[in-house]
Amino acid sequence: MLPFELILVVVLLALCIAVFVMTGILLRRRGGSLTSTIFGATYDFYFEDKRKAIKMIVEKKADKKFEEIANEKDK
Repeated sequence: MLPFELILVVVLLALCIAVFVMTGILLRRRGGSLTSTIFGATYDFYFEDKRKAIKMIVEKKADKKFEEIANEKDK
């Protein structure tokens, strides 16, 4: 039989993983993106060329999201 402490650690680990997964799912549903968040947090560390590339990537993802929202409203 497994000791109580080991079972407790496994349950707590599973709960932590579930919280991270649910947070990621909620961010995706509400339009958040991990890519955009990371780029926003580290924007000042990049040179001008990389900043332009990051801006293009974020705008492209935003356009896709706006298209999805428009398609959902049409239904």
